[in-house]
Amino acid sequence: MRTDLQQKRKKSLQKAIASAKRILAVGHFERDGVTLFRLAAEKGLEGIVAKRADSPYRAGRSFDWIKIKTSAGRAIDEQRAKWNERPAIEGVPAPPAKGGRFDRRRDRR
Repeated sequence: MRTDLQQKRKKSLQKAIASAKRILAVGHFERDGVTLFRLAAEKGLEGIVAKRADSPYRAGRSFDWIKIKTSAGRAIDEQRAKWNERPAIEGVPAPPAKGGRFDRRRDRR
């Protein structure tokens, strides 16, 4: 399935979760991403993800899938950075950070 294009993977996912009561597949928008971004910002959402419909799945970061953050999303990042800068609390392990950000590659074990 990883080699399938994004559109086909999405159809397979929708079939797989069709009867699920607590999972909802999010629709996609093929045009007018600017309007979608503005709506996300108005709702105070973190942002949107833009994906190339003709791209296969690739683990890790790629220019085929990009996250576009709203001002609310950037504020969330600032709060996370401040949290990572807090002094250590006795008995509480430090977050797995690298350069003030969570290192998702390391956390995927």
